[in-house]
Amino acid sequence: MPVLTEDGSLSLQPNEAFGAEQEQMHSRGGALSESVFIYFEALDYFFNQDNQHIGKVVESVGLGLGYNEVLTFLSCSKNKAFDVRLFSYEAERILEPLFFKRLEQPEEYPVYWKQFSDRFDFDVSEACTFLKQKIELKGPLSEFEIEKNEKEQRIILFDAYSNKTTENLWTESFLKTYLSTCKEGSVLATYAATGVLKRKLEDCGFKNLNKSGFLKKRQSTLAVKL
Repeated sequence: MPVLTEDGSLSLQPNEAFGAEQEQMHSRGGALSESVFIYFEALDYFFNQDNQHIGKVVESVGLGLGYNEVLTFLSCSKNKAFDVRLFSYEAERILEPLFFKRLEQPEEYPVYWKQFSDRFDFDVSEACTFLKQKIELKGPLSEFEIEKNEKEQRIILFDAYSNKTTENLWTESFLKTYLSTCKEGSVLATYAATGVLKRKLEDCGFKNLNKSGFLKKRQSTLAVKL
């Protein structure tokens, strides 16, 4: 269910099938503002690392309204990093066709695209073409076996609902298995800063860069595998 936030952008609340009590995907202070703060800055960090000759993969955990996917295009365009693969995982499959409608018929969703154009100078048609070519939409991440990849660096945009709603994505065993598949130079960004996540990042060779949280939140997570 869409919910309006204070910066004029929409967030989502999970449907009743998740059994959550009115959890909202983004900060009430601004859904898109939070996404830019947490994930766009992380994407820029990822694409500006020293080694530009290694393959790049973006994994978006939680398609939602597609904010991180559009931000991926914007960062790729800014950093001239178009040789990238983009995977998006989403449990609520109804969100996939809705996202593609925004790509196929952007003129029918002017409010959606205006929230980006108010912040960034870009061509909407170029964004739609890029995303239609690059994105591979998948189901829930927990249903996939993620293999270790020694040829490509990955940035994980971990924008799943909290462990109250998607508990299986926040367990120690899942995080250890998932993070251990990352090559050196891979990056994880998320709004969360839980003790379990910090421990598993450290166990899997990640350095936490101690990023502050959005608005009044004390801390978020930006970590790179060394």
